[in-house]
Amino acid sequence: MEKPKIIFLDYIRALATLAVILIHVVGGILPRFWEIAPGDWWIGNVLDSASRFCVPVFVMLSGALLLGPNQSYAWPQHKKRLTRICIPFCFWTLVYILFNVFVKYPSMQQKSWNTLVPWIWHQIAFGASFHFWYLYMILGLYLFLPWIHAAMNQMKKRDIEVFLGIWCLTLIANWPGLANYFPHIEFMYFSGYLGYLVLGHYVMLYTLRGPGWWYLIGCGLTMVGTYFLSEAKGAFDIRMYGNLTLPVAMMALGIFGIFQKATFSYLWLNKFVSWISQLSFGIYFIHVIVLYYLSRAQVNYAFHGLEIGIPATTMACLAVSSILIFLLKKIPGADRFIG
Repeated sequence: MEKPKIIFLDYIRALATLAVILIHVVGGILPRFWEIAPGDWWIGNVLDSASRFCVPVFVMLSGALLLGPNQSYAWPQHKKRLTRICIPFCFWTLVYILFNVFVKYPSMQQKSWNTLVPWIWHQIAFGASFHFWYLYMILGLYLFLPWIHAAMNQMKKRDIEVFLGIWCLTLIANWPGLANYFPHIEFMYFSGYLGYLVLGHYVMLYTLRGPGWWYLIGCGLTMVGTYFLSEAKGAFDIRMYGNLTLPVAMMALGIFGIFQKATFSYLWLNKFVSWISQLSFGIYFIHVIVLYYLSRAQVNYAFHGLEIGIPATTMACLAVSSILIFLLKKIPGADRFIG
C-alpha cells in the first residue's frame, strides 16, 4: 500500500524519541570500560551505537518538513515556528531549575543570593539539564531557516549534492585522528548541524539506494571504533558517538531511507506511533526527570540484569513520560507550554 509521507515521518520521530531514552538508560554502562565484564560493556556499546542516529534524525525531520517550496517564511509564520520552541523551552527550563533546587541539589536552598543568582543564570544560559543543549542548537538553526529555505529552493539536485559533499568532508575531518591530515581550510560555513537540515530536505526529494547498508555500516564503524579508541586510551572514549561524525550521519541517512521505503499496514500501530510522535517534544523534555525517579525506585539498566533492566527501564520511561505529557496537555491552555 502507498503510505502518506506523514506516516513514515511519524515512525522516524517516534523511533528517535525511543532512541534518545535508550541512550540515556545505557549511558551509565559505558564509562565503566575496565570495571565490568566485557560482554556487559559490549551490550551498552552496541545499543548506544545503534541509537546514535536520534538527534541527527530530529534535525533531518525539520529539514524535510520546513525546507519544501510550500513553506512560507514571512515573519508571522516564522514567528509561530520559533514560538513553538521558545515557549516550551522557557517553561521546561523553569521546571528543571526548580527540580534542581528542590530535588537534585537541595543544598542550593541554603545558599546566599550572591551564590544562587549566578547559579540560576548559568542554568538559563547553558542549560538546566544536560539534554537541553539540543534546544540551543535547534533554535540557532531555526533562526537561519528563512535564508537556507530560499537557497535550497533555488538549487538543483547537483547543487545540493555539492553542498552535502563538502559537508561530508567536515564530518571526515571530525573523525578521531584524521583532522591533522586535512589542510587548514575554513569549512565552518558548511559544517555543523546545518548539513542535517539540508540532508533531510534532500532525501525527501530524492530516493536513497540501499538505506539498510548505510545504517549497518555506520553502526558497525561506530561500535568497533569506540571499542578500539577506548582500548587504546585505557578508558571509555566517546568521540565516535559524536553527532557530527560520518558514521553517525550514515546511520541517520539509513534510518530515514529505511522508513521512507517501508509500508505501514497496521492501522492500530500507525495510530499509536502517531500519538507518540505528537507527544515527542514533551517526552524529550520530561524523560530525564522520569529516569531520575525510576532510578530512585531501583529501576535502571542493572534492574534484574542488563537483559531485563535496559528494555524495562526504556519502555517504562517512554510509557510514563508519554502518559504524563498526554495528561499535562489536557490542562486548558497548557499545550503551548508543554511542547
